[in-house]
Amino acid sequence: MLRMIERELIVFTIALLASAGIVAGIGLGPAIWQQATQDPTFIIFTIFAIFVVAAIVIFRELIGLIREHRMVSAIMPRLGQFMALELEPAESQSVFGKVLTGIRTGFQINPMHSVEYAHEVSDAIALEEGRHSYVRFAARVCQYLGVLGTMLGLIIALGILYQDLSVEQSDLQHQIVDAIKHSMSGMYAAYATSVAGLFLGSILLTFGAILIQGSLDRLEIRISSLCRRVIMPQLDTASAQGGSDQAAQMMIKMLQGTLEQYQLLNAATQQQLQELANVGKQAQQLAGINSKLQKTIEGSARQLEIVAGFAARAMGLAAAKPRE
Repeated sequence: MLRMIERELIVFTIALLASAGIVAGIGLGPAIWQQATQDPTFIIFTIFAIFVVAAIVIFRELIGLIREHRMVSAIMPRLGQFMALELEPAESQSVFGKVLTGIRTGFQINPMHSVEYAHEVSDAIALEEGRHSYVRFAARVCQYLGVLGTMLGLIIALGILYQDLSVEQSDLQHQIVDAIKHSMSGMYAAYATSVAGLFLGSILLTFGAILIQGSLDRLEIRISSLCRRVIMPQLDTASAQGGSDQAAQMMIKMLQGTLEQYQLLNAATQQQLQELANVGKQAQQLAGINSKLQKTIEGSARQLEIVAGFAARAMGLAAAKPRE
């Protein structure tokens, strides 16, 4: 298994060494360096710098994927007790650790719901693919820079030819030779940038990106297979065993909720009865006050009649017959 997961790193290293060996074997190294220093567009150096950075990223990602495969191998013997599985900090940060954590969290939230492990795996792999996209972007940039260097080199070469041939000289043959010599740096930049962008970007960097994607695809297949064959049967068994317990717990919760509602309704009813009793007492008090007020008014009316009769006799008038 170690040979399988380390194959991409070995193949990419061989490709780089083979390319460097071919260049050195046919003696192009000094010539390429000398001409690159004379490149007026500096695009060759730019392509080479992007290639070096992207190659370092490819090595780092391939080594990281080797580590991910080894994490799977380290966790796999303990998957027989998935619900009691304890992951170390380094294991929990791995792709497989994130998938296991997501599956267990989803099952704990709702044991009766079937956990879709494929979603967890695809989400974790998508995060890894997001980082690898920079390698593909660097390969495209090298290609575009090669095309751009071709155009700029030709423009520079044609501009030099135009300037040199526009100068009046007595020896036309010498003038043409000088113009061609001066324009060679631009012609070299035109073709060298195309070759550099094509070879370093389209071939080596794209090859490295393909190796990364192949290792990542095998990691996804391996994780999905373990989830389907080892983890999901354990979750199905735990869900079946806990189904009756969960139903009983739901019934108890429903009864508790009904009891709480009855208690709240009883308390509200008692409060309303108390309020009605208070209203009845207030009504009795008002009736007593009204009765006393009526008696007071009647007594006052009799007293007024007596006083009115006394006043009438004093004035010689016939006294009104008092009311019965």
